[in-house]
Amino acid sequence: GVAVVQFTDYSGGAFNLRTELVTQVGAQSVTNPEDSSIPETVSGSYYRPSSGNPSRSLRFEARSSLLQVGKDHVMDWQRDYVNLHRQIERLTPLFARHASNRSQYTLDIEYKKVAPGQLIIKQIRELPQPVTLTQPTPILAGGQTQLRLFQGEARRSSGFFNWDHYVFRRGSRNNTPTLIDRWTEQTDGEEIRYEWNTLIPQWLPDRYSPLIFADELDIYFKATYERPRLNLNINAFTGEMSTTRIREEEIKLEGFDPNAPLNEGDLLQSRSVKSKEGRSIEIQFYWPAPPTGPTAGYTAPLKQWKETIIQGLTPEPIVLTSWYAQTYAPGHHNFWEEFIFEPAQEESLPESQRQALEAADIQQIYVFDERGRSNQAVILGSNGEPRPF
Repeated sequence: GVAVVQFTDYSGGAFNLRTELVTQVGAQSVTNPEDSSIPETVSGSYYRPSSGNPSRSLRFEARSSLLQVGKDHVMDWQRDYVNLHRQIERLTPLFARHASNRSQYTLDIEYKKVAPGQLIIKQIRELPQPVTLTQPTPILAGGQTQLRLFQGEARRSSGFFNWDHYVFRRGSRNNTPTLIDRWTEQTDGEEIRYEWNTLIPQWLPDRYSPLIFADELDIYFKATYERPRLNLNINAFTGEMSTTRIREEEIKLEGFDPNAPLNEGDLLQSRSVKSKEGRSIEIQFYWPAPPTGPTAGYTAPLKQWKETIIQGLTPEPIVLTSWYAQTYAPGHHNFWEEFIFEPAQEESLPESQRQALEAADIQQIYVFDERGRSNQAVILGSNGEPRPF
C-alpha cells in the first residue's frame, strides 16, 4: 500500500498529520493497476499537542474491489491500521531534516504486510508541492450542477442550472464581487421580482488552481413581492412564535449530489413530535461524520434524508423521502433545529392524500425542536397563519 501524509509543524513541538492509506490485496499496484480494480481507502488524522495526550482518528472510506465476499478490509481492522499509523506518526516528524520546508511537507510512504502482525515501511519520499497562486483571476469551469437550499447553520428548491454563454451583470455584496441576474414574473395577477446573486470568491477553493466549479460558489436567490407575505418567526431561546408581514425574502443555495452515497461514520438522527390530538411526526436523517483534529465547535449540517412519517392528518400515514418535501435548518452547535415539511411536493404522494391535504388547507408543517428538551409543531395553510398540529 501507499500512504500520503501531510505534515504541519506547530510551535512547542506540536504537529498535525493528515493521512490517506491506499491498500490493495496481493501484489496489485494501487497507483497503476493493470485492470479496473479499486483499492481500499482509509483516511486518518493525528494531532500531538505540545503538552497533554495526542489524538488519533481512522475512518474507513472505500472497500477494495478485489476482496472476497464477506471480507471488508484488506488488513486486520483496526489493529493493523493503528500499528501502521503509529509507525507513520514516529517517522514523519523525523523527515523534517530532509524536507524542503521543515514546517510543512507531504510524504509518500510505501508499506507492506509481509506476515500476520508484521508491517514494514519500504520507502519514504517527499512529494513535490505545487506552486501557490497569488491573486489569480478566477475562471468559472464549464459543466452543470444541481443546487439545493443550504441546510447548514445560517433553507427547499433544487434544480439544474447551466450558464453556457450567459452574460450576467456585475455587482458587489459585502465588498465581494458578484454576478447578478434579475427578472420579473407574473403570478396570480401579482408581479414578483427575482434576483440571483453569484459571489465570486476572494479566496479560491484550491489555492493551486484558478478554476472554480459552480458547486463551489455561494449563491443567493431573492424575491420581492407586491403583496406582503406572512412570515413565521420563532425565538430560539424561548420557543415563542410570532408573525410579521414581509415583502422580501432571500435564501442561500449550495451545490450537491442527490445520489451521493452514505459513508461509514455518517450519523443517523431521529426526532419525534407528538400532539395532544394523537398526531405524530417521526423524522430520520443523516449528519456527516464529525470533523477530526482540533475544532472550535461544530454545527452538523444535513447530509441526507432517510424519511419522515406523518400520522394523523390523513387516514394513511404520509411518507416523505424527497429533497423537495423536507427542509432542515440547524441552530448554533445544533442546540436547536427547525424543519419544514411540504407533503404536496413529495413526488410519490398518493392522489387521495394530496386531495385530503388540499381540502384541509395544509401546505406546510413547521417543527421547532430544542434537542431533547421540548418541541412544537404548527400547520401553515394558504393564509400563512400558524395553527396547532
